[in-house]
Amino acid sequence: VSNKWSYDQRLHTDGDPIELSAIHSYYNNVADRGAEAVATEDDNDPPDEDGPDGMGLTIDLVASRISGFDQGQVPSNAMALTAGIDLGKYACHWVVVAWFKGAGGCIVDYGIVDVHGTETAHSHEASEPMIFRALLGWREQMQSNPFCDSTGQPRDIDCVLVDSGAFTQAAYEFVRQVGGPFKAGKGIGNYRAKTKSTEKLRAGDNMHAQFLDDDKVWLFEMSSDYWKKWVHERFLTPTFTENNTLQKGALSLYNPLKRNTHLTFGNHICAEEWVTEFKEGKGTDSRWLVKNRNNHFLDALSYASAAGRYCGVHLLNDAVSQAIKLQPTPYQKPERKQFTDRLKQRRGGWVQGAKKRRVR
Repeated sequence: VSNKWSYDQRLHTDGDPIELSAIHSYYNNVADRGAEAVATEDDNDPPDEDGPDGMGLTIDLVASRISGFDQGQVPSNAMALTAGIDLGKYACHWVVVAWFKGAGGCIVDYGIVDVHGTETAHSHEASEPMIFRALLGWREQMQSNPFCDSTGQPRDIDCVLVDSGAFTQAAYEFVRQVGGPFKAGKGIGNYRAKTKSTEKLRAGDNMHAQFLDDDKVWLFEMSSDYWKKWVHERFLTPTFTENNTLQKGALSLYNPLKRNTHLTFGNHICAEEWVTEFKEGKGTDSRWLVKNRNNHFLDALSYASAAGRYCGVHLLNDAVSQAIKLQPTPYQKPERKQFTDRLKQRRGGWVQGAKKRRVR
């Protein structure tokens, strides 16, 4: 607008001028192209981007991370096969991951288990018997259709973390009855790490296991912030190296049957985003920004990732992580020792004996 002739000086068909001045022309541009576009392209002064900065993970990026393995196929060099399941009132979401050295993970399968019999009027407690039956059915399905590697050899799942946050008793009863690789898990916000192992507590990396006397189960408590961020970082890592081999520290999905096969899964993974925002006078604030409530596969995958760490999966090949070594059998509280057999038996009992000692 410093050039007073920078406007359209032509006339309309009715004889009136199209624009009256450079200022008039500037605001016509704003009306036509938008204030941000004019500020960026004409003023060379792009507006500051307000709002928090995210990690940059998108649904399309997640869906594009393809391993090259077919659904259900486990890489022959997998060091661990883990799973996580997020329990819901109407459906339970599960994810199975094959891990190789260096924390590279191939998601070999995922899916949904329908919970039959629950109704809107049912409370969480009333829904637990149906969820328990759904878990038994899911286990039976896994056993009847085992995962196999590229040579056709069946591969057992090493560890399964079952979400016990909302439907606690259903999860506890399930792991008590079936045992084996199935363990109760729970994500904790603002997690406080446990650094010292005891008889009933086993410390680990951003997780720990604690034996619950009343419920007779080992509960794996994990930092939900850490493991969900860990999942996002793995998807942000390119799938392949320059030599076209699977990248260590990267998560990838099985070959899609259709073009949009993994979009729903990617939508769940990106349902939450870890964002950082600077606030004047308060400093930097980091938090989870919830975009939608369908984050169930994200929760299930974070459980499977924590289960991988339990099995020794680590980003550093030779890193020695804090292993959570549980007792072979659930901890049983020892019976209280009886001290009466250490007292000399005499007529009148120990009271008479004490009196005689005082007299002496």
